[in-house]
Amino acid sequence: MIDYKLTDAELEQIQTGMHRSSKAEVRQRSTAIHLLHLGHSPEEVSQLLAVSMGSIYNWHKRWRTDGLEGLENKAKSGRPKNADQAYCDLL
Repeated sequence: MIDYKLTDAELEQIQTGMHRSSKAEVRQRSTAIHLLHLGHSPEEVSQLLAVSMGSIYNWHKRWRTDGLEGLENKAKSGRPKNADQAYCDLL
């Protein structure tokens, strides 16, 4: 069975992610980790946040491995941008 309890230091980090992160995905994923800490099951958290249970397990694993940085979106593959920052600013 997976232990979802957080230490005081971890709880402080998660609360920072929930309330101060500028990235919506970090706020949502931090909320999921916090709900798990409060005793909600992964199934309950997935229903509350309208995501798959697999996402909840992945987010928890990424949190345990990389902390708040692990809750950020990963770089996506694909064609790199051709436009430089000056061009984007004009748009």
